[in-house]
Amino acid sequence: MAVIRATAQDIAKLAGVSQTTVSLVLNDVPNARISKDVRRRVREVAKSLDYHPNASAQSLRRRKTRTIGLVIPDSKNPHFWQITEGVERKAAERGYNVLLGSTDLGFDRERLILQSLKQQQIDGLIVQVQFPSKSLREIQAYGHSVVRIGAFSVELDGVVPDYSVGCTMLMEHLVGLGHRRIGFVFGTTAPGLPQPEVGLGQDRLLAYWRAVTEHHLVRDAELVQCCGPRPDDAREATRRLLALEHRPSAIISINDYLAFPVIKTIMEAGLRVPKDISVAGFDDVSLAQYLSPALTTVRANAEMLGEKAVELLLRRLENQGMPPQHLTVPASLVVRESTEVYTAVAAWEA
Repeated sequence: MAVIRATAQDIAKLAGVSQTTVSLVLNDVPNARISKDVRRRVREVAKSLDYHPNASAQSLRRRKTRTIGLVIPDSKNPHFWQITEGVERKAAERGYNVLLGSTDLGFDRERLILQSLKQQQIDGLIVQVQFPSKSLREIQAYGHSVVRIGAFSVELDGVVPDYSVGCTMLMEHLVGLGHRRIGFVFGTTAPGLPQPEVGLGQDRLLAYWRAVTEHHLVRDAELVQCCGPRPDDAREATRRLLALEHRPSAIISINDYLAFPVIKTIMEAGLRVPKDISVAGFDDVSLAQYLSPALTTVRANAEMLGEKAVELLLRRLENQGMPPQHLTVPASLVVRESTEVYTAVAAWEA
């Protein structure tokens, strides 16, 4: 008679936990936020069922493939390609190949990639997308080390640009030019996706509101227009800003990729950049300097972000027991032609 082997699903059902939790406990994944009581319960159930993991599958997962997975959110945004260049260069230096995938800002695509990643024969994963921390922990449970670019999670390694400081510098620049009513096109989340965790744009938004308070600027919730991350979303958000009774004299875009349609929309409305409205972005993509007018932006070395992520991932592969590492790439302000002194004084500002 054939012996029916117990599975992780059986353990999860009897222990009253998810299969992900079972995998995290039985694989001793470091830094997994699971209570001692749950760990004990899972192990006791596993022992009572005489559970033994599939040794060949474990061996296959743990064998070095010298391949790193990289997932970007949007293959059209040049900023992510700059980061990809850094990842590929550093990986090649260390003898690794890079397996690249893009969610193209789609929720269904994101879920498909997440499922696929659990089975991929890769040594580790670098993600630049809005996978929630819970989903990334599921990938960890399958034996993959994870490094996140653009957001910090307590239990995950991460690399971020210091855009909080960068936004503060940008706001001080605009205030110094005389701007008091500053709009923000906050394009971070595609329809159907959850709001981003702290770090995915939230650092810039917090710095914006902090500067509004510190410099006693006009505080108006309508000046922050939340929208999706596509160019058409930014155009619609810009139209809403221009339709305000008191429109802003300057507009910040969450990134350069969306700053381009912001400028186009302003010009289509018969207004001039920067004569009527100043515009600035983040990332300093290569096209920013060639735009007319050339774009004022906050720069953090994108290729360095990619390189640091690879270094951090390889360090994690060598030492699974080390606590989560968080690295920051400094930001700087690049002043170009799209911002200038604001001289008009409206009656409501007097």
